[in-house]
Amino acid sequence: MEYKNFKSFTGSEVRVALVSGHTFVISCDEWTPIPEFAWRGSYSEGATSEDTIQAATMSKEVLEVVQVKSDVEDMKRRAKVIIKGWVDSNDLSKFSKGDGRPKSNEVSKELGCRFHNAMRDEVWYKLQEEMD
Repeated sequence: MEYKNFKSFTGSEVRVALVSGHTFVISCDEWTPIPEFAWRGSYSEGATSEDTIQAATMSKEVLEVVQVKSDVEDMKRRAKVIIKGWVDSNDLSKFSKGDGRPKSNEVSKELGCRFHNAMRDEVWYKLQEEMD
């Protein structure tokens, strides 16, 4: 059976009584292990689990890294749509004559921000795999 640690931040202890007959007292002072079947009742009575507190106290730096990763993935999705449009419309001017890859500077213009060669290659190769 899985347990989570709960604590009361209401200023007084929390009492959880379930229809099954199980009862729990969740302290303000220390973490109380609560079995999985009583989590919902513990939350509804105002207790907070330890994992909820940890998620809420994520550092600003971690949140910034998560945002950057999200922005990069969004940029790749948009670039894929742009490049697929070029392929569908057979716009050869947007592709390099030497190796046939999309031109990074053309992708950058469409996106409105710098799109590096490494990201271009990653998107291009994945797109080719999908089109095969």
